[in-house]
Amino acid sequence: MIKPEEIGELVYLRPLEVQDIDQGWLDWVNNPDTSSELTSIGGNKKLTKKDLENYLENSQMPTAKMFAICLKEDDTYIGNARISSIDYTHSKCLYGRFIGSVGYRGKGFGSEVLKLLLLHCFLRLNLNRVSTVVFTDNIPSIKSNEKAGMINEGVLRQSIHHKGEFRDVISFAMTRKDFDHIYPNP
Repeated sequence: MIKPEEIGELVYLRPLEVQDIDQGWLDWVNNPDTSSELTSIGGNKKLTKKDLENYLENSQMPTAKMFAICLKEDDTYIGNARISSIDYTHSKCLYGRFIGSVGYRGKGFGSEVLKLLLLHCFLRLNLNRVSTVVFTDNIPSIKSNEKAGMINEGVLRQSIHHKGEFRDVISFAMTRKDFDHIYPNP
């Protein structure tokens, strides 16, 4: 494993680095088959390497942090995870995750990544609330959030302008109390 920060059974999280842009990230975000459900980057335009360099530069502590998702067995880089809008006053943040390599989707990696992010947010950063939004038709992400114990807090109607239309999203969240109940011995 290369610089692991959080380690699961199948994957680990390491700091995302500039060289990861050319190792898959740029291709993933510009491929409609892999990026159609992203809510926070790009919008409707093709992204450049410089766009991702700026995004990474603006995703640094103390307000954000990006991780590369890698397989434990061989260090293969398969996606990204991000915590953002870190607010220590109100003890909360947002999260996002993205399995960029299509062949690794639907295999439980995303759910494990979410558990590792929750562990990082609650135990390392000592936050009280972690939340995200998911497009209402993104069934795999909805199921993965539910599998990890995230609470569906409701639909935010026409909340995100995406590919020329306003789309509804589901708000999911977990509190530290929820986390301690679901994962008593992380």
